[in-house]
This record gives sequence, C-alpha cells and structure tokens, in this order.
Amino acid sequence: MENPQKSAKVLSLSKLLSEGIDSGKIKVPILPRVAGQVLKLTNNADAEMEDFSRLIHTDQALASHVLRIANSAAFSCGTQIISLKQAVARLGMRLLAEIAVAISVQQQKNFTAKGFEEQQRLMMRKALISATYGKEMARTKRRNVEGQFICGLLHTVGEPVTLGLIVQIATVKKLKLTTQEMDSLIAEFHPTVGKKMTADWNLPELIVTTCNYYRNYKSAPNYQIETGMTYLSDVMANWVINEEEDEKDIIIENETFYELNFYPDEIDALLQQKSQVLAIVDEMEI
Repeated sequence: MENPQKSAKVLSLSKLLSEGIDSGKIKVPILPRVAGQVLKLTNNADAEMEDFSRLIHTDQALASHVLRIANSAAFSCGTQIISLKQAVARLGMRLLAEIAVAISVQQQKNFTAKGFEEQQRLMMRKALISATYGKEMARTKRRNVEGQFICGLLHTVGEPVTLGLIVQIATVKKLKLTTQEMDSLIAEFHPTVGKKMTADWNLPELIVTTCNYYRNYKSAPNYQIETGMTYLSDVMANWVINEEEDEKDIIIENETFYELNFYPDEIDALLQQKSQVLAIVDEMEI
C-alpha cells in the first residue's frame, strides 16, 4: 500500500529507484581499482611494504595525496617523509592503507551528484569522522583497529551514491525535490544501495556485515561487537557533524556503549578526542 504522506513525485521516484535496482538497470559504482587492491594487500599475510608502495605509485593523484597526508601534523610527528616507501616504513602499511582507501573513495567520480556536491562532501566527511572514531573505539577495547576504520568509512557508502542516483532520475524526469523529500528518499534507499555495493565489491565479510547490520547490530549473524562499534561511531559522527554539544549526555547514556562494555571514563575520553578526530579528518579530506 502506498504511503499517503509521500508526494506523487516522491512516490514516482521511489518506484523508479526500486524497479531500477531490482532489475539491475541502475548500476552502482564499481570499487575504485586501487582501493580494492589495497584491501586485498592488507588482507594478504605475505604482502610486503614494497608491494604497497608500488601499487600506490600506479595512481599519481593518490600518491600525491598520501604523501601530503603522511607529512601533515596529524601523522608525521614532525619528520618529513619524502617517498612512499619511507611513508610505509614510518607509518606502517595498515595506516597507509586506510589513508589510501579513504582518498580513493573520495576520488570516485561516479559518486558525484551535480548541484549537490556540498551535501555529498558532508556525507564523506561524516564517514571519515565515523571511521576515525571507530578506530579509537577499537583501540580502547583492543579490537581490530584497522578493520574498524574501514567499517566506519564504508558503512554508509550507499548515501552519496543514492543521492547521485536520485539526482540523475529527477533530472531526466524534470522533477524538483525539496531537501526533506531528498532526505526521505536517501534514508529509504541507501541501505539497499549500500548492501548491493558491498556485495558487488566483494568486500571482506566483516565490512559487509557491519554495513548491513549497524542499525541493528544484535541481529548481525557474526561480528556483533564490530557492528555495534560501527553503530556507535555513526552516533559520534552525527554528534560531531551536527555540532550538537548539548547532546553529550544522550551519547553517554546510549545503552550500546554499556552493552559493549565501555566504561563511563572511556566514553568521556572518546568525547574529549573530538578535536583530535577533526584534525585527522581535516587532513584526510580532499
């Protein structure tokens, strides 16, 4: 039954999106080549630093961004890094892999929605905040730090792509949407689009699970702790991006923190890391 609260144009777009996704006529972007290869390398126990350096060198724009970030105040510790090989040796392959995937995803041109670039930029910024907070949570509880960063980065990857799809269809159909209507459609479809993307990209099971279940981590068939942390990193990112300082008490009282055995002082420490998190995100944005 159709929702009477939806306008005719929203119902029309919703139907077109649903039919297009189900039929396969609407294509989602492929995983950026270098990002996919970086993820494979980081999951290969036999991979060496030289392999990683050689891979990053195949994308000059990416290599330039990686070196810039490696030399930033947030990562360099005051020592200049002049080569990718040195960057890998100094910062470690895992950290450089996180940077490379974050940059590569931001460079994905198929994510672009003409006229809505700023909204998409904020979506990516929120993802970077979530990734960075997720990493800090994992470090606090001695979990998989690197995996948690990627989970935070990609758990809402369907959002900017869904926005792009909506804009494409609306442009063809000559429909103008209000911000509220656009947000409603993104909320409705980004989980489906994200699920399709993670499946098509053949991502590791950990990332697929957190992307699909972070809104209800208790239902996750596995990786419930990592999925719960991804949900919490999303909560923290919303708090930061919306500049809602008065909601600290709401965050502190979030029951998921306690279900995952976070202590009050650990939650407070995460809240206090806001400026450090933003400093890292500022450096990783392109």
